Amino acid sequence: LTSRDQGRFPGETGPRGRRDRLGTTHHEAGTLRLGASPGDSVTDPDAKLRPGCWETLERLIANGVVTDVLVPTVLTKGGISRKWSSPITAPAFRAGTARDGLTPISFASGAAILMRRALLERLGGFDEAIFLYFEDDDLSRRALDAGASILHVAGAEVEHVGNVSSPASITMAYIKAWHLAWSERHVRRKFGLAAPGIWRIGESAVKLLWAQLRRDSMEEAKQLGLMNGTLSHMRGLRAQDARDTLRMERE
Repeated sequence: LTSRDQGRFPGETGPRGRRDRLGTTHHEAGTLRLGASPGDSVTDPDAKLRPGCWETLERLIANGVVTDVLVPTVLTKGGISRKWSSPITAPAFRAGTARDGLTPISFASGAAILMRRALLERLGGFDEAIFLYFEDDDLSRRALDAGASILHVAGAEVEHVGNVSSPASITMAYIKAWHLAWSERHVRRKFGLAAPGIWRIGESAVKLLWAQLRRDSMEEAKQLGLMNGTLSHMRGLRAQDARDTLRMERE
């Protein structure tokens, strides 16, 4: 991505971007370099680059700011900043001192990341077992475990618009909830953390009954997805199983 891509969705301008899919879009940042190593940018298809975003990152790099991961401010609807920490990454984080608009953080949001290619390759990229959700928690945790630093850049902003790559529908609500539950269990167990199990299923069952009483089809689909995603992981099923369901629905 270059400065001319500002204000557009990566799926419209990125080398490999696609607007018609879930998941994360990977871009080779040929014009951005972290020290002597080429950098890769990873951008959510629902992310919109705000004016000055990449110029700010380029300026930092040109001024010799060398780090492993740079993360712009990610704004949601209403201008609210997204989280900079995660229960998955917190155990591996060692706080540092903020300076010159750069703050050490423990979580690199998948909406927009600029990472050293050498680090990304050393980490083995994203966990390919994950199709949707918690892939950024997982990558951030592995980066911190490898001794990498993650810096939030206050002067660079990306707007996460939401529901651009995946329009709302009952099927999509189910698929997203399934992956949310599956991926959370997968990542938590991967790092030895307590993972949702029977209590998640029981909680969702109660919410499902309440949704049925209210005739809320979207909430029904969500709670069914959470229940089945949790059960599927407990039974050893893959995320690919739900991905195939999504592909068949679209066809």
